[in-house]
Amino acid sequence: MAVAVLALTRDVGPDTAVVPTVVGLTRTTAEARIRAAGFVASAHPGARPEAVVVRQRPGPGEILARGSTVGVTVSRGP
Repeated sequence: MAVAVLALTRDVGPDTAVVPTVVGLTRTTAEARIRAAGFVASAHPGARPEAVVVRQRPGPGEILARGSTVGVTVSRGP
């Protein structure tokens, strides 16, 4: 049985990019992915297992101007 796979991408232009998904990643990894996408990371403390991203704003898949800030809530631990 043959299976065809179709990948869809969005042309967001040279000055914009798609916000990556970072919830569930460590703070270090999340900040690196946000910077790699062309954004500025802004972390705030949360209350779940230590150093894990529990929320992000704007959400994954949003299109923003490069250099915009993507805020993440990072857990402080129980």
